[in-house]
Amino acid sequence: MIQQILENDGYFDWYIAQPDTQNPDSSNPKCILINFAEKKRAELVIPNEWFQRYHRIAKLIRLAVQHSTPVTSRAAAILHRQDGANVRG
Repeated sequence: MIQQILENDGYFDWYIAQPDTQNPDSSNPKCILINFAEKKRAELVIPNEWFQRYHRIAKLIRLAVQHSTPVTSRAAAILHRQDGANVRG
């Protein structure tokens, strides 16, 4: 659902680093989005009950991407190496 929202809103360079594909039902509600091209990272928490309300999640994702923060090249490389196997794209 999250990747679909990113694509529908034109955020084609953004990928999901968390929740990971190995454990998408993790009890950790934190979601981490990564943009390797722009070297940016966005974090958000999606309450479980919101998964029944697509429009709320879409709005939250748009806000997180719009207010994302830059990461250093070194940090981006580390994130890419650590989360690369978990990123959906």
